Amino acid sequence: MSCGVFSPAQCVLDVVETVNGFSAELFWQLATAPLTLIIIAVVGIAAYVVAHVPFVEKFVPGAAPFIKLARVVCLASAAALIFLIGHRDADQRNALERTRSDLVWTEFQLGEQKKAAATAAELKKEADSATALAKGRLSEYQEKFGNDPTAAVCRPRPGVVEWVHSLQRRKPAAGADAAKAKRGLVARLRRSGGERQ
Repeated sequence: MSCGVFSPAQCVLDVVETVNGFSAELFWQLATAPLTLIIIAVVGIAAYVVAHVPFVEKFVPGAAPFIKLARVVCLASAAALIFLIGHRDADQRNALERTRSDLVWTEFQLGEQKKAAATAAELKKEADSATALAKGRLSEYQEKFGNDPTAAVCRPRPGVVEWVHSLQRRKPAAGADAAKAKRGLVARLRRSGGERQ
């Protein structure tokens, strides 16, 4: 509702629209209630009995002038029952469809959360293994070269540089292709050394 000081007409329209929406919803809830449908069905059955059963006219002579009216009431109540039951079924189908779509959306969100949790667990496992590897290398370094806090500002101890290079070396390729590639690389290095001299 947007009841402003400068728009009293809009305020009145909003109030009327709210009341109409509430009253329409209330009307359809009352019209499609089981008690209402039962009352309409009883009226329709009574009208059918008055209009179509021949002995009612004989036993109740006062009902004779209402036979034509009973036929109209019977048809109207049948039409009202069909319409109201159809409207109620349509509302139930819409509510069921909304519930289904909400359920599908919830299942989709749960699936995405499970995927995110699995990815997070995998990343945590990788981070834990990397941390364990780094801790292992640190403890290996401390075992070999000690835990000197001034090592960063001093010259490295003997063997540190070779150890770091051994960590960075790649495994040699196996087979004759690796030997050929190595020989080709050595030959190129020798040639470039000869050219520099």
